[in-house]
Amino acid sequence: MKIKGIYTPVVTPFKKNNEMIKIKFVIIYIIIMMPLFGISQKGDGMVTEAKRGLEWRKEFGRGGTIIGATRANQIVNKTKLSPRTVRRMNSFFARHEVDKRAEGFRPGEKGYPSNGRIAWSLWGGDAGQTWAKKKSAQLERERGKFLEEGIIEEKQVTAAVKKGLQNKVDKHNEKHGDKKGKRVTLRMLTAV
Repeated sequence: MKIKGIYTPVVTPFKKNNEMIKIKFVIIYIIIMMPLFGISQKGDGMVTEAKRGLEWRKEFGRGGTIIGATRANQIVNKTKLSPRTVRRMNSFFARHEVDKRAEGFRPGEKGYPSNGRIAWSLWGGDAGQTWAKKKSAQLERERGKFLEEGIIEEKQVTAAVKKGLQNKVDKHNEKHGDKKGKRVTLRMLTAV
């Protein structure tokens, strides 16, 4: 089944030893469906930015990482991206939004293009940010729908484990303070 650019498997129960067994969405999606289907990219703005990022990286020999260059090649080739990759893109843009305020990000500024500007382009630029944010929100809505229907379940964590994780969260946040991108939550650690 295709929902607005995201392929979602249909989960159906089946009989085994006269028992109805419901296949968990997570198992089907992660093992079977995710490698077969991905999220289609739309928009030439992302491609233009990714090409620009690759050209700058080649010309200046700096900016971005190998992951950023890989992402740019995926965007340029219009490779279907997995939900995990889309979420990673969204996360990249959230962490690197501050790079847009640095000197050398805009044409005419000293040091243009800065390393941050090259990296931003490798990930699809502003068009990529908009697209990744929209698709991540859509994925989260889909996930929520499956949670509500009981097709997938949240991880169950005992009170002792929860307390231990909360201690780790507190220690980590105490050490790193309010640095954007460094703070963690109990939900983050529980998910891992």
